[in-house]
Amino acid sequence: MPAVPPGAMFPGRFRPGLGHCVREVMQQAGVAVDSPLTWLGEQVRANDGALRGTHGDDRGKLLVVGRRDPPVAANGGPGLLSGGRGPLTLAFAGELAVGVILDGVAPGGIPDVKRHEKAVAAVRSGRADARLEDDPEVVAVVPFSHDLPAEELSQYLTTLGHQGVTTVAAVAVEPEGLPIGDDRVLSLIEKLSAAADG
Repeated sequence: MPAVPPGAMFPGRFRPGLGHCVREVMQQAGVAVDSPLTWLGEQVRANDGALRGTHGDDRGKLLVVGRRDPPVAANGGPGLLSGGRGPLTLAFAGELAVGVILDGVAPGGIPDVKRHEKAVAAVRSGRADARLEDDPEVVAVVPFSHDLPAEELSQYLTTLGHQGVTTVAAVAVEPEGLPIGDDRVLSLIEKLSAAADG
């Protein structure tokens, strides 16, 4: 699988993830499925097995993966994350994957602490239902304005950490939420670095 070489090259830093995609987008592309959660579950199981180096055939209702030889994976390969937004998908992801990628918790480019809180609670609920005792990895993709005061940024990151977010993938944005790709990104990087050191 293409995901294994980066996992071997960057142990502990490469984090593959899957999601079931936005239904409307899948319909436009002509590949929508009747049960996005079934699709997600079969994808996670098949890919997680391949990443961890297990043999086997995966046959599900929507996905058939032929016999594969295990790839060379250091320490069993990276655990698979699952993306999601709705409470059912997040709970299901909590049952299946080692963690989740949250990207729908900053509407209009404004980070929403309450949405993070609800999303993490849904993931933990899914893990509890599956009788999984370990804490999930929670990667939050969060847009931050490049001119956000450092103290406010630090407080926000601390709050996310208390809610169970383990990694923040920060995206520099304009005040109206559009991504930035120029030198203003450096300003955000400096503030993030200072917050991590503090």
